Amino acid sequence: MRFAAGPPTRWVVELRSGAVVELAADGYSRTDGDLVFSILADATLAEQAEVRVLGRGTG
Repeated sequence: MRFAAGPPTRWVVELRSGAVVELAADGYSRTDGDLVFSILADATLAEQAEVRVLGRGTG
């Protein structure tokens, strides 16, 4: 897998439970009060099978 937008940014997020999670993402959006983080990547079908893919595009 290759990051399409360069290395992702580090995010530190506090969950509603108070737990803190560190993750890497290119950006985020808000959906029904939830934050949805995204990473732009070029990945084979086998690589995509190992993660939850919510959208696909061609460039």
